[in-house]
Amino acid sequence: MRGRVYCCACRCKGFVPQAVVEALYLKQLLPEFGYETSCIELACDNQGTIKVIYGQEGHSARMKHVDVRVHLLKDHVAKQDLSFFYIPSEDNVADFFTKVIPYAKLCELRDKMGVI
Repeated sequence: MRGRVYCCACRCKGFVPQAVVEALYLKQLLPEFGYETSCIELACDNQGTIKVIYGQEGHSARMKHVDVRVHLLKDHVAKQDLSFFYIPSEDNVADFFTKVIPYAKLCELRDKMGVI
């Protein structure tokens, strides 16, 4: 889990999650403190979103709402600033912050995050 950013649900309609904005900001900020970053990996629990970002989703009537924000992500992926990978919802530690989950699952996700 260390060194990776886990974003909550990446949906096509609200496409640039705050995690992406913050990751790009940190990529610019960290070199000022002497830390070099290459490609920032972002976990996403939506396979359709990942396919759109990597251009694996063909053009369809359902995709006509895709706008400049998607192209921003595609550009950063092409420049190897960002990388997205799939994580199943049950393993997504960001669900800890956004969903009502049972106490046992809360403890499991909390342990994965390294929070005591």
